[in-house]
Amino acid sequence: MIDALIPIVLSIVKALFIPLDFALGWVTVFGLIGALIVVGALTGLAVNLFQKYCSDQQQLGRRRADIEKLKQLSREAKQANDTEKVARLSSLTSQISSKYALESMKPALFSVPPMCILAMWVGARLSFEPVRPGDVIEVVASFEDGASGFTHVVPSDGLVPEGPAIVPIGIQKSTSGEALNAMQAQWKICAKKEGSHALTIRHGDERYSIPVPIFAKGGRAPEQVTDVNSQSPTRDQLLKVELKLREPVPAAWWNMRMPSMGIYLIAAILFSLALRRIMGIQ
Repeated sequence: MIDALIPIVLSIVKALFIPLDFALGWVTVFGLIGALIVVGALTGLAVNLFQKYCSDQQQLGRRRADIEKLKQLSREAKQANDTEKVARLSSLTSQISSKYALESMKPALFSVPPMCILAMWVGARLSFEPVRPGDVIEVVASFEDGASGFTHVVPSDGLVPEGPAIVPIGIQKSTSGEALNAMQAQWKICAKKEGSHALTIRHGDERYSIPVPIFAKGGRAPEQVTDVNSQSPTRDQLLKVELKLREPVPAAWWNMRMPSMGIYLIAAILFSLALRRIMGIQ
């Protein structure tokens, strides 16, 4: 059941990416890191707008004031060793705090779904550097376990193989020398000139075209992984093509080991906290 729903959900998410492409595609003029910071700032603004206009800020303000007053009275009661009054005040504080927390969390019910879609868009569109003229891209084609023989890329004026265009399909090795449990073919492709190009892979009688736009400046990265077939009865088809693209920064402690998403999340959190104070949100 779940496996059947996954393609449907992914199709819906990709459809929602289209309006986001129109609304936020302009951020690439700032470069990839700048774009991540700008979208993070917009996310922080959106979260605070949800909080401000999807909750009763006046009521939240009164409850916060009540909680602060009760805390003050509780401190005074403790100094006077009035344990009964401390207990009553603590109980009342707990009740008001619970209502305050529930009221302030309501906007999250509205903001979490669109924020998740936005984060997925960032992961899909801003996680890798655009392809520039002169870049060399590693291409990995993954096949079903029954595939064999050879496959090749068709050279074009914009995308030219560095090394053999025709390569065998087989079990490849990782960078550490360990065999990967997958039937694959690998190439290195040089991006020659700016424009909307397509990487064409031929396997048997089939040809598969993978869009690879090349930008001298600005632009966005192509899809990192393109699915071209589902499982077949013959178990010998090309399943997907992966482009090994550059990430903007290496994974490190400060970006939570998430190069692009780490920058985005840090920017979103910092701007959200700063705007919360500026906008006077309870």
